[in-house]
Amino acid sequence: MKLYFILVLLLIASCGGSGSKANNNISTLPNVDSVPSQVNSRLPIPNNTDVEHYKILFIGNSHVASNNLPLLVQQLIENNSSNKLVTSERAPGISFLDERINDGITYEMIKSNDWTHIVLQAQKVSSSQSVLYPTDTTQTWVELVKSEIAATPILFPEHPQRGNQAEGRYIQNIHLGIADKTPACIAPIGLAWDLALSLYPSLNLHQSDGNHAALEGSFLTALVLYQTITGQYAQDLPFIAEINIDSAIQIRLAQVASQAIAENKPCSY
Repeated sequence: MKLYFILVLLLIASCGGSGSKANNNISTLPNVDSVPSQVNSRLPIPNNTDVEHYKILFIGNSHVASNNLPLLVQQLIENNSSNKLVTSERAPGISFLDERINDGITYEMIKSNDWTHIVLQAQKVSSSQSVLYPTDTTQTWVELVKSEIAATPILFPEHPQRGNQAEGRYIQNIHLGIADKTPACIAPIGLAWDLALSLYPSLNLHQSDGNHAALEGSFLTALVLYQTITGQYAQDLPFIAEINIDSAIQIRLAQVASQAIAENKPCSY
């Protein structure tokens, strides 16, 4: 047991990120309450697009940590025309969602604030598509988010690995199945990546490992999440100089994000 906690602490330390405008300090919360054994199911999705203060919690693994994704989403909201407040934070750790259910930290993190949106990433999937992992734990997180704090649950289907043209749709379909069982928003991230690479093959969306996102890839993911959270078109955002991406590429990626969402509606309120 001691070894487990040491490993968790090492993983947390390895995936940290910070930014001047975002509250990205990762808090370690006490192991007080356990996740309820029964929660309400099939509750409607709370619509928090028009709140005055967006409070966004990201729960996921290294794909959320890459390029400080919470900060990128926060920067997009801060640079739109709404003048609304925004706070973003990442939950401790980089575990899969099914590994978080009894960690004594993630559930406490959810209850620690009046979050308006909770982004759920790290449903286990098989890259080879040879194994179908259970989704019941992800469904439980969705149900908890809605029933306990009335936050909008946003499922985060991961982008495809480099060269895997079928993976984006495959992962999207898994998350569609989850939302069919317990209503949630689905940010069409993998489909946006597919669209971007089909239109602009020279884009540098992946890191050298072919799996994690380079800055341009994280920016595209952030744009999809931005429009899913706010309901405002990503393509209407101005150029953001503090994000180290050329203005022409920012414009292209924003247009791709809005097109992907037009073709794949994230939320059914």
